[in-house]
Amino acid sequence: TICVQHGFGPGLASNAVFDGALCRYNVLYSMEERPLFNNHESIFFELGPPFDIECGSDMSNEVILVGTGVRSFLPEFYFETLDTYRSLAAELSREGWNPYYRPHPNEPAADYTPYFSVADKRSKVTCLSGSRKIFIGYVSTLLFEAQVFGHAVVLLHSPEMPRMPFTAGADISVERLD
Repeated sequence: TICVQHGFGPGLASNAVFDGALCRYNVLYSMEERPLFNNHESIFFELGPPFDIECGSDMSNEVILVGTGVRSFLPEFYFETLDTYRSLAAELSREGWNPYYRPHPNEPAADYTPYFSVADKRSKVTCLSGSRKIFIGYVSTLLFEAQVFGHAVVLLHSPEMPRMPFTAGADISVERLD
């Protein structure tokens, strides 16, 4: 069997079973995902993001706050991130930036609309195309894709969330201090 990964990111639990765990062939976004699989029988190939993006050289003042989508796994943390993003968006707006909250596809609008009156619902290709933007978030395939296509990426780290398994580099990594 062949499994083409639909995203890039770590499991949220040590007992997480990844799509493709039982497949003979796995096509991954990055070989850095390889250690997440306990399948030593599988053969791995690197595809990268499954689309092409034309990212301009000019920098916009857009900041994309990337939703975690972890409401069902870590509801308290999920709502804390919405609070954090709301505060960050207010500060960025005061400084002349245009912040947008981009919910994960599994996030119900009723969760984030009390925090953000407008959400970034553009297609992923449209969001990643055009002028360079800043993407801020914890764990998301979109952060990896933004980095691959030349956008600025700020990774937020928290003890509640696993780290992104890519090292090709966020432009900035921020640890939350408790």
